[in-house]
Amino acid sequence: MNIQKHFNLKRFYNYLQYDLILNGRTYLYFSIGLFMTLFFIIFFTISTASPRLEFVKQYYIPIFFFTYLIGGVMAIGTSFPAFRNANSTINYLLLPVSDLEKFLVQFSIRIIGFTLLFFPLYWVVFKLAYSTYNLFEWKDPIQIESFGIFSGFHYVVTTLDRFVAGFSIFSVTTFLFAGATYFKKYAVFKTMLTFSLFTIVLFVFMVLLSHLFLPDMVKGFDIRILNRKINDDLVSFQLYASIFGIGTSLFLLPLAYFKLKEKEI
Repeated sequence: MNIQKHFNLKRFYNYLQYDLILNGRTYLYFSIGLFMTLFFIIFFTISTASPRLEFVKQYYIPIFFFTYLIGGVMAIGTSFPAFRNANSTINYLLLPVSDLEKFLVQFSIRIIGFTLLFFPLYWVVFKLAYSTYNLFEWKDPIQIESFGIFSGFHYVVTTLDRFVAGFSIFSVTTFLFAGATYFKKYAVFKTMLTFSLFTIVLFVFMVLLSHLFLPDMVKGFDIRILNRKINDDLVSFQLYASIFGIGTSLFLLPLAYFKLKEKEI
């Protein structure tokens, strides 16, 4: 097997530079738009928050995941933009780089790059939004103590909880990434529609299982999960969530890669 045919570090690096130069303006505009969206959402949330709540603990994480999902839909869901029309697809497939290198460049920019950018950007915008908030007079102003980039995640106590949360996020990003290769036109819309349908089917399936195995404990569309303690640091729901997160990621990434290879046939 000729490894150089599928992956060459110099060729990968040159293609990464080519993509950044070709789409640099798009990435810049996206970053500016993300900055403005984050500022608006965070400032609005701060200005309407109750002073009785511990702000970082109660709001930092939910806003983070909400805005990460919004940004991820636009950044990751629009991966492989050349696939949106026939002419650009042909030119993209004729580039003198391997399928694996094309896949890794998009993965590096759209998932790894976006995630590494989002963490510090969110922290900076949060600080800026709070500083702006303090410029105005409020009837019941809130107080937010100084915090670091990862301070808001400290309430996720165990390593396993972080593991589950991390793979849950990764599963969503790989779903968006796979959708960008699977669908041609309106990839973001079709991917989100598919995700919504998948969520509804999963919800109905869980309702049916609850009624089948625990008929006396549920009514209507209720879902009941019996959470068993496996050991001191692990309960059954965490185990199921970990397996689901890992399993979907291991399925969706190869799906994205083989859909890319399929386009050359």
